[in-house]
Amino acid sequence: MKIRRFFISNFSRVDGGGRKPQPKAFVVCFAWVFGGGLALLVAVNYWADTANVFHRKLDAADRAAEILAAGRNLGMARNLDDRLVQREYLQRLERTPEVISLGSSRSREISAAVAPPNLRFFNHGVNGGGLEDVVAVLGLYMQRRALPALIIWSVDPWVFNPQFSDPRWRSLADSYQFAAAKIGIDRKQQSPADRLKDIGVRAELLLRLDSAIEIIGNFIDGKGPHQMLAQKVKAVDGDTWDRLLVYSDGSFRWGPSILQRTADEVARYGREAAEKGLLRSIHDYRQLDPNAQEIFEKIVQFLGANGVQLVLFLPPYQPDAYSGMQARGGYQGVGRTENWLRAIARRRGIPLLGSYDPKRAGCGRGDFVDAHHPRRRCINRILGPVATRFGR
Repeated sequence: MKIRRFFISNFSRVDGGGRKPQPKAFVVCFAWVFGGGLALLVAVNYWADTANVFHRKLDAADRAAEILAAGRNLGMARNLDDRLVQREYLQRLERTPEVISLGSSRSREISAAVAPPNLRFFNHGVNGGGLEDVVAVLGLYMQRRALPALIIWSVDPWVFNPQFSDPRWRSLADSYQFAAAKIGIDRKQQSPADRLKDIGVRAELLLRLDSAIEIIGNFIDGKGPHQMLAQKVKAVDGDTWDRLLVYSDGSFRWGPSILQRTADEVARYGREAAEKGLLRSIHDYRQLDPNAQEIFEKIVQFLGANGVQLVLFLPPYQPDAYSGMQARGGYQGVGRTENWLRAIARRRGIPLLGSYDPKRAGCGRGDFVDAHHPRRRCINRILGPVATRFGR
């Protein structure tokens, strides 16, 4: 009743015919309320800047790199800009690793266990990694004039898909452009279209209601920037963290809830992913992008010319997901990518280990945490020969 009286008294007027609505007053009031709420939403998200986009301050990527560079394990409560972690980590090292791995999250369980024991190893895999990420990380090493002695390059089929695009590599745009100039590939200066995309990303971050609610809740609980940072990343001893853990060598250990999935559960995920086109950036992928092929060959040639030993790794897909690809159209590019990479490896004398086909790779149903990601034991079996072949 009170709400009804409020609207009657404020948004209607009395004349000879009784009370009549005043739509203009209602619109003005609504605009003030909506505008004030929107301004508060934007102000909160801008102040907290959880993605570290608007202003430089206490940042999870800095803290994460600090923990890893100190030789400790990193507990992560949520995602952060893993590209920036690569840069900040290397900046904190006096001596860079001699052996590294490059790739996407499908390579993140590659660990020091597969590297020659007398050489320092670090996993530089990033979520959704593409060719630009490989070039950008190489650029970080080139800027220090210290290319690794050995690189394990985990190559995903989507990097050759003409439809694939992931702008997250731009966090390392400077090192990408530095390396691109040395390798002789497109430096990818930011275009007007790219700038529009960046504006869209920033607008989306500012208008996230769930993020603002969480930030306000933390503030009410007395948690300022330092405490909120501690919620995201934490130095961990051993395997005691109950969520995603990054070991000091950069390799992942998935959270217990993921690791405890049964083979049957994962098989169901695999079938659904293939049926519904949920396999990252490879659904409706039929032909390789000639430009991506050229960039790949130039990177390989550059590494060889600079004395870097290279191992190509093809991480397998979960068996039910791979069978689903074979049974349905639209995934022909996966097999064609593998055939092309094998031909390149033979021609250049580069070791190639693994296969997108889990049967050929020697990994079964119990060797995956989902449709995309092989477990550590699968990866260790495939990459076991690396330590023997390249050990000094």
